[in-house]
Amino acid sequence: MSSSEPLYLGLDLSTQQLKCLAITGSLSVMHEEVVTFDNDLPHYGTKKGVHTDSVLDEVTAPVAMWIEALDLVLSRMKKVGFEFGRVRGVSGAGQQHGSVFWSNGAEEVLGGLDSRRGLVEQLGEKGDGRGGVFTWERSPNWQDHSTQAQCDEFERCVGGGEILAAITGSKAHHVFTPFLPSPLLS
Repeated sequence: MSSSEPLYLGLDLSTQQLKCLAITGSLSVMHEEVVTFDNDLPHYGTKKGVHTDSVLDEVTAPVAMWIEALDLVLSRMKKVGFEFGRVRGVSGAGQQHGSVFWSNGAEEVLGGLDSRRGLVEQLGEKGDGRGGVFTWERSPNWQDHSTQAQCDEFERCVGGGEILAAITGSKAHHVFTPFLPSPLLS
């Protein structure tokens, strides 16, 4: 890259990959980088980007995998000489309805990140001795249905899904809640 034209990064975290596009202000693609979780990060043992527990009806992804994917994307860009100094904006999308739960100490750790060290090392449980920044190592995926009983109970308590939708704007949806007792309502 030899131009001085500003660049804008777009990151898309989907179920199976992390994709990064660098574009100009006129929307010309200047660089593209993709990390496919199953192929590029096989040590996480995912299939189509997730772990599936059919007994519990849980579908989750390792949060560290996403962080490592970001590290890998950025290191690949650095290796090919991408000019990060030209970046004027960064946008991100995580369209597959996963959740990441931050710990109380996350802000402090994020404020002290060291560009010479990897993100997984700094943000994970084996980071800098302050513990990890995530309260759960696994993120629920949009395919997770482990809270079906709680969804059914919410709807039953108000008289059905349509009534719940009239009250709240939507019927009950699945939310991975490893920290809540089951059933949610009694």
